[in-house]
Amino acid sequence: MVSLRQRLSNGVARAVQKPLLALPLPFWLSRMTFEMNAFLLYKRPRDLVEDDAALGGVPGVWLTRAGQEEGGVLLFLHGGGFVMGSQRSYRHLVAHLAAETGLRGYLPDYALAPEHPFPAAPDDVLAVYRALLEAGHDPCRIAVAGDSAGGCLAAVLLQDIAREGLPMPAVAALISPATDLRGTAPSLEENRRRDHLLPASWVRRAVAAYLDGRDASDPRLSPLLGAVSGLPPMIVQVCEGEMLRDDGVRLAEAVREAGGMADLRVWTDVPHVWHLMRGRVPEADQGLAELAEFVRDNMAGAGRDLPIAPLPSQRDVL
Repeated sequence: MVSLRQRLSNGVARAVQKPLLALPLPFWLSRMTFEMNAFLLYKRPRDLVEDDAALGGVPGVWLTRAGQEEGGVLLFLHGGGFVMGSQRSYRHLVAHLAAETGLRGYLPDYALAPEHPFPAAPDDVLAVYRALLEAGHDPCRIAVAGDSAGGCLAAVLLQDIAREGLPMPAVAALISPATDLRGTAPSLEENRRRDHLLPASWVRRAVAAYLDGRDASDPRLSPLLGAVSGLPPMIVQVCEGEMLRDDGVRLAEAVREAGGMADLRVWTDVPHVWHLMRGRVPEADQGLAELAEFVRDNMAGAGRDLPIAPLPSQRDVL
């Protein structure tokens, strides 16, 4: 049973956020709107500890909670359709997930389109991962996570790591990832009206700005078309009613068919990346807790166990 707070959040997404995204605004103005939305709606931890940094030449921020034990690194790649999103709008989410996994979060500000189209973003992300390794971070103590466009970049990063012969991170966590920028997923049309948050027109505009005329069948653009064998254990969360549902489902299925581990969790009656309402909506708390549990379980075998944070009760999922 969906909570009252989640129903109210769904209503705000459908009545306010989705129409705003559908407006053909310049991307710089869409970014301002997104950041204002984050300021007004998202709950920032009072004990947030921030440390600005730059890894691999890419600006970013280290995020923890005061007094938190740290047992490795959570590299989180934010969403925003490759055209918006930043440290300011995602630091609350990363800090919460870092605390619940017992990791130190790192949130890079990778280059955004249309000013910096493909391959700027995946190149930045790979540079950040290389810098983590060069700084001496044990890959068995690195988790890679991302949502939406950031989930796409996380999947691309794993394939880049394999192609470059670099050591793999221990685990991956993907939230509603975009994995096929060709737009072939049936749910793009099936859920066009059902999606609480994303308007189809905005998705098309953002993807076109990122592609900048390139062929979306390039695996670094559409990781569903890339090699998925040899990837670390991953959890993929999607919403049954969102347009990107099948992107996540098909990636999980492909990983399983290649002999890998992909834990697919399909949620109902929540918006795209509902986790952003962490601290305000119980489903967001539970979605993040589900990710954290998977990350901890799949890193515990690589050296010492990670510290266990108290978790909200889990929501029943399909």
